[in-house]
Amino acid sequence: MGSGRGVSSVNGDKDACRPPTADADAGVTFDDARMPGTDRMMTPPEVARLLKVKPHKILAWIQSGELRAINVAAKLGGRPRYRVTVEDLRAFTSGRVVGPPPTVKRSPRRSKRDGFKNYF
Repeated sequence: MGSGRGVSSVNGDKDACRPPTADADAGVTFDDARMPGTDRMMTPPEVARLLKVKPHKILAWIQSGELRAINVAAKLGGRPRYRVTVEDLRAFTSGRVVGPPPTVKRSPRRSKRDGFKNYF
């Protein structure tokens, strides 16, 4: 029999069962074809695969408050079990979109005053 490594669909396509990923050339895109249903919650490893980062990075974003998540653990003092909604993930990624740097208008330099003496 098979090695049991990948679950295939009816037509034998092993990629059909994998979580959604983004194109390497296009960056991260979140259209409805790739994202799970809006009522579904994702675990930090699933979010990490989608964003192509390590799960520890997702946990750091959750603990710092950047990425909003829900703790569904049975005990509040125990090990946290986070779930991220699709809406929260979209809000997080839209806030991290890179654009041109903001232009900062500098004030003109003050000229040296006439009659000013340096004593030091």
